[in-house]
Amino acid sequence: MPELRARFAPRVSAKARPLVDVEVLGNHFFEDEAEGFSTVLGSVRPGVAIASADRRLVVGYRLEGLWLEEESGLYSEARRLEAELEWAAGRVLFAGFGHRDYTDEKRSRWEGDLGFGGSIGSIAGSPVVAGATIRLADAEARVYDQLGVSVAASTTIPLGRRTSLRVAVSAAWDDYFNSGGPEGLLVFGTTDKRRDLLGRAGLTLWAPEWRHVRPGLEVRATRRDSTADDSPGYDFSYDELRVVIWLRWSFTAGRGTPTTVTPAGHVPLEWGIEPGDGLQDERILDLLRRDEELRRSSSCTIRP
Repeated sequence: MPELRARFAPRVSAKARPLVDVEVLGNHFFEDEAEGFSTVLGSVRPGVAIASADRRLVVGYRLEGLWLEEESGLYSEARRLEAELEWAAGRVLFAGFGHRDYTDEKRSRWEGDLGFGGSIGSIAGSPVVAGATIRLADAEARVYDQLGVSVAASTTIPLGRRTSLRVAVSAAWDDYFNSGGPEGLLVFGTTDKRRDLLGRAGLTLWAPEWRHVRPGLEVRATRRDSTADDSPGYDFSYDELRVVIWLRWSFTAGRGTPTTVTPAGHVPLEWGIEPGDGLQDERILDLLRRDEELRRSSSCTIRP
């Protein structure tokens, strides 16, 4: 499952500068019966960041596309206006609003989300970050209208020798409040209102960094229970155990900054909190938006 995230932010002034976020996520299934569900998600978000002594505001416009390895190709595309307000203490308030088009026009929708998160303390000296997001979608077909809430928490435990263990849990509740009845029976296989509950837990072991690249091994367990899972061919509930290999590349652009001076006999101390070592506080925004299932709460089903 390859993943690429990059941010380009040339400096224009001390307070404001343009930036571009680029994201490419790939997910491939090797079994013949599931290969058609392999996906590629790509997005680009140009924007501007305005910073002060204790906070930073980022405003951007995201263009996004999701491709399936099927004859249909492009499955959905979105255009969203997004904003993030982040304080130096680590708290973040974020919001997004826009339109998402699907190949099935009935699913196309206006959507919005609002979230907040930050540090909530520590466990055995390891900082814990947590946050919550509320989501609302107004679809072309009322049966796909949706209200959802997501919560997530994470901590990273140092193990020594620049190795760390990241523990993350997340959950999402979704209510298709206009489902049910004859239309719900046709779309979701039940005349009852559809409600989903998804939970996820993951452990990631990060090895020491080498040449700005840090390898990691993640074991992730997911379970989703849905009220729309009684009729044959409508498989919304599922269990998944996934193993992911990570290669995280990071760098710091230091051009134009003052150079450091190393006096004779200087011995650097291994604090274990240098950029890229993975032991610093994790941005709650990245944690809440990492899982595409939680952010979009796909309403797809698998038919035989």
